[in-house]
Amino acid sequence: MSQKSIGEVKNILQDAAEDGVISQKALQVIDINDTVLAGIDGTDIDDIQATDVTLLTLVVDDTGSLAHLIDSVIEGQNQLLEAIRNSKQKDNILLALWKFDADSKLVHSYVPVGQATKLDRRNYRASGSSTALNDAWMNAMASNIAYAQMLRSSGTPVKNIAVVITDGQDNDSRRYRAADCAKVNKDLLKSEQFILAFVGMGQTAADETQFRLIAEEMGFPDGAILTVDSTPSEIRKIFNMISQSAIRASQKAVSAAAQNSFFNP
Repeated sequence: MSQKSIGEVKNILQDAAEDGVISQKALQVIDINDTVLAGIDGTDIDDIQATDVTLLTLVVDDTGSLAHLIDSVIEGQNQLLEAIRNSKQKDNILLALWKFDADSKLVHSYVPVGQATKLDRRNYRASGSSTALNDAWMNAMASNIAYAQMLRSSGTPVKNIAVVITDGQDNDSRRYRAADCAKVNKDLLKSEQFILAFVGMGQTAADETQFRLIAEEMGFPDGAILTVDSTPSEIRKIFNMISQSAIRASQKAVSAAAQNSFFNP
C-alpha cells in the first residue's frame, strides 16, 4: 500500500468520526505524524482475502528495565505468532507490532501473521532509557483507527484488539497525556468495534496497584487490565494468554462484556 498523506489520513479519520467510531472532540486530540503514517501503511486492501478481519495491535515496552527479560519477551512473542498461525483464525487476523521507549517504533503495520516479524536479539534489545507510554499508545491507535476505517470503507467488516505491555509508568511522553488516551479509548470502546487491554509487569503489590491506576487513567476497562510478575515464566504466560484471548475474541462480536473480560476464558 502506498503511504497516505497527512491530508488523506485526516479525511479517513473524519470518516471514522462520521461513522461513530470516534467523536469530533477526541479526534482533535490526535496528532498525525510520520510514525502514524507508517503505521497505516499495512497490507493493501485489495490483497486481503478474508471476508471479515480482526486487527491485532501489540505495543511492547522496549526500555532497559526489561533487559533481564529480553529472551522471555522474544520467546513469548514468537509463541504468540505460532499460536495464531496454527489457529483456524489465522487468515482473518492481521498483526501490527510496535515497540516503545522514549520513542514509538513501528516494527511493521498490519500484515498476515505468516508475514509478521519475529522478535529476536537484533530487533528487540530493551535498551531505552525512558518510557513514553502515552505517546506510543496514541500513535498506535491513530494508525489502527485509520487502517480499520479504510477496511470498513471497502466493505470489509473489522474488529480491533489492541494490547499494550509495559513494566513502567509514563515518564517521557512529549505529545499526549493519560487524559488524552482516556478520551480516545472511551470513544473506541463505546463504538463496540475495539477491545483494548493493558498488561503491567511488576514485582510487588504496590506495583500492581500502580499499574491498575495507570491503566484506569488511560481509560482501559477494569476487566481488561492484567498485572503479572516480571519473571520469565509469567512473561511467556502473558503472551500465551494474549494469543488465546485474541483468537477467541476474533470469533465473536465485540460487546461491552467482551471488552471487560478479554483475559478471561
